[in-house]
Amino acid sequence: MFDVGFTELMLVGIIGLIILGPERLPVAARTVGKWVGKAKRTVSGVQREIQEELRLEEIRGKAQANREAIKDRMAELRDEAELMEAPVVAADATKDELADVEASESPNAEPKAEGDGSHGAQPFSEPSSLAAAQVASETSTDMDTTDSSKQS
Repeated sequence: MFDVGFTELMLVGIIGLIILGPERLPVAARTVGKWVGKAKRTVSGVQREIQEELRLEEIRGKAQANREAIKDRMAELRDEAELMEAPVVAADATKDELADVEASESPNAEPKAEGDGSHGAQPFSEPSSLAAAQVASETSTDMDTTDSSKQS
């Protein structure tokens, strides 16, 4: 803080000795030392408080940024979940339509009960391709047997 060398201290000590005398100089030096100590402690306390406030403000800013990032990520995840649920809903609707078509084509087939636990098994595959292939193979088998009965 202050640049006080040995010569300056000697000069102040000699002047203090001349002015105060040898009896009051130690008491005065002790009192000045206490005041300087109190001033240093006060200044360091204020500095500590300022640094703590700055650190807390920085932490608050980071926490706010993290909260906003989490909210943004949650919104993205909700959008992705909605996109992922859309094929499942479409697959359920297609399976119900195919079950109705199969039930109307084959009179011996039992109607498919709702809630049989089969929905959502493979949400990204085309649910109609397997059923359509089965219907096509049944139709071609029926045609083959009809053609062979006509030939005989």
